[in-house]
Amino acid sequence: MTNLKISALILAATTAFAAPAFASNGSLAASVGVDANAYTTNQLVQLKSALDSDDTIRANFIRSQAGVTQTDAWSSRTVNNLYG
Repeated sequence: MTNLKISALILAATTAFAAPAFASNGSLAASVGVDANAYTTNQLVQLKSALDSDDTIRANFIRSQAGVTQTDAWSSRTVNNLYG
């Protein structure tokens, strides 16, 4: 199995088990010390997983994505590819 497949399986398992443990985005966000309105549930779960495993690089990346939607990220890459 490749590292990418292993990572995807771990993320899927983490998301499946971690998400139900929290009543709301608010409590999940509070547990990782961020604003619930700035992140999606998936980002909060990933951030918690990164912090729990002391993965500061991944945690910092997720924090840098606060308020960025998937559409925003896609549009930014497209514009950069076309004009950058």
